Amino acid sequence: MIQDLNTNGFPYFIGLERQFSILSEKNDREKLVKEILFFSDGKIVINKFWTFKEDDGQWKVLSLVE
Repeated sequence: MIQDLNTNGFPYFIGLERQFSILSEKNDREKLVKEILFFSDGKIVINKFWTFKEDDGQWKVLSLVE
């Protein structure tokens, strides 16, 4: 992500579409999520990250998967 920012500059977020899917579940509280970003200029970026559901029901991003 940082290398992409250095190479291509800050992304243009107007018209951005996002799609999420669950790739894996360790248990009810830990999930591996895939996010696909569709930019208005045709660029597509895929991110994968682990999430965690806290006791209060809020979801947090734990780490990006390289």
